[in-house]
Amino acid sequence: MDRRTFLTVTGTAFAGAAVFNIPGGILTAEAVGNRGAGITRRAQTWLLENDVLRVKVDATNGLRITSIYNKEAGQEYQAAQRTLFSYEFDGSAPITSDDGWTVLAPQVRDLWMHTIQGRVHVGRELRIPLQRTAPRPVTVTAVFDLYDDRSGLRFHTLIRNDATTKTTITNSTVLALGLPDRPHRLHYPPNMRWKSTTGSLSPVPEGKAELPKKVISVYADGHGWNLSPELNWKTQRGKGNYPTEYMLPPFGAINAWHGIDHVRVTTNPQSLQLVLFPAEEFEYLSVNLTVFRGDVIDAKMAEELHFRRRFRYNNVTTLFNTNDWDYRGGPGSTLPDNYYYDVIIPKAKQARFDMVMLDDLWNTTRDSIEPSATMAKAIRGLDEFSRTVTGQGMRLGLWYSLSGGGHMEGRDLADPVQLQEKRAQIETLITKYRMSHQMVDLTEWWQNESVTGYSHPSDNVYRKAVLSRRLLNELVEKYPHYLPKVTSELDIWPSQGDRNTSLMHVAYNGWNTANGGITGEDLSLRTAVTGFGHLPMSSAYMNGGRLTGRMEDYYSYLAVRNVKFGQDPASPAPGRTRLST
Repeated sequence: MDRRTFLTVTGTAFAGAAVFNIPGGILTAEAVGNRGAGITRRAQTWLLENDVLRVKVDATNGLRITSIYNKEAGQEYQAAQRTLFSYEFDGSAPITSDDGWTVLAPQVRDLWMHTIQGRVHVGRELRIPLQRTAPRPVTVTAVFDLYDDRSGLRFHTLIRNDATTKTTITNSTVLALGLPDRPHRLHYPPNMRWKSTTGSLSPVPEGKAELPKKVISVYADGHGWNLSPELNWKTQRGKGNYPTEYMLPPFGAINAWHGIDHVRVTTNPQSLQLVLFPAEEFEYLSVNLTVFRGDVIDAKMAEELHFRRRFRYNNVTTLFNTNDWDYRGGPGSTLPDNYYYDVIIPKAKQARFDMVMLDDLWNTTRDSIEPSATMAKAIRGLDEFSRTVTGQGMRLGLWYSLSGGGHMEGRDLADPVQLQEKRAQIETLITKYRMSHQMVDLTEWWQNESVTGYSHPSDNVYRKAVLSRRLLNELVEKYPHYLPKVTSELDIWPSQGDRNTSLMHVAYNGWNTANGGITGEDLSLRTAVTGFGHLPMSSAYMNGGRLTGRMEDYYSYLAVRNVKFGQDPASPAPGRTRLST
């Protein structure tokens, strides 16, 4: 049985297959039901509701969430109203959501996922612009995205500096909710591995800048909520010039009832102080909220259902690909002339693989789209190579850096001009050279410690993260067949054991690597399992594709989105079968 047939007939046997591989792997209205999120308005209040969650928002006097209701459990979670957000400007001017605002024209719109077959509805969005002149002239647009069916809510703000001089958000509460401190168990991953406590959750790092990336509260009577901020893993300090103190914490931290009577997400000023230029508007941190009835497994499944829509996963059938890094290696390494035509492409076609991929150092420089002289002997030319791969019904994948350099080198991705130039290169690879998959790698979110016309040291890394993901998302929406991959190496250099991905790394419909929080890369099924409920399983990547023919290996592949087979098909390792098996 070839592997496509195997995955088709066994997909429903895998636990949770509705999340990982729905029929055909394509998310459609018919596949997930037509129960859309609804938003209704009465005066200055709004009711946001889907199958499992009902949220009430009130802008009568300031902005508040007055109710968070778990419909399946019949439980109200907004035990007491709390200041929804608060921002400290320039170290001394606090602005809160409570009062002093003029409500401008609210907007409600539909949220869509772009697929090859057309648009698919995934939710509805409420935007409430709030404006004030003191103590700073600023417009904050609160954005509430409620996703369809059994999904959850995403909250973030767009902050615009209405002054003629720059201003800095030096500290902030991104989101505060009056979630009740009842008997509970909190589950949280400070790294990739999960911990739990029946107490509170502190926003203090647990060594090496480790902070909980999310929190699940399971109440003793069998229900609860998930709070998932979209953070980076950690924050790079400098550009390699702090060899022993190179890590700062993530952009934000979670406090669950530690010295307070509510739950909130706050920024870490040592990692993020957003500088807004005159008349500039910029996206602030997002937080996701889901609810569930049951235990921690039900909680994690609720997250996965939400992530499917939040991150616009439209086709999640497991993809197999060849990858030449392990047998081609670095600069100076050579393969025989025409090797991909004589060996790689025929073997991949025979095994019915989905993709042939060229890893790092295939081009003249990491910023170019021209094959190196060495690679030209093996693939001849990129146009001929891409025509041959796609002509055999497979995808073409390319390692292609956004920064165009090595670790902490190349373009400063906080610069919109540099990103526009990179966008043009990527679109050429997509439209002219038929690239379907792009791997984004190396430490690209390093800190530029110089003040520029587009960023400051206090927000340079944050701007890189926001703008990089926005670029990838926009490309997916324009080219729905395009599949981006972000590796665990974006945040931190030099230790691989300190690298990982979090929700800010997740691009639409793509996948990520994760090292599981242990020394060295651990891209195994164990990583995929520990990621369940923390990262989208639709984004899970497995490095360890094995050509053993054992059924247990095939079953493990069903839990992930992409499996890399790095073995040279012409030289199988001892005890292993060839790719054609």
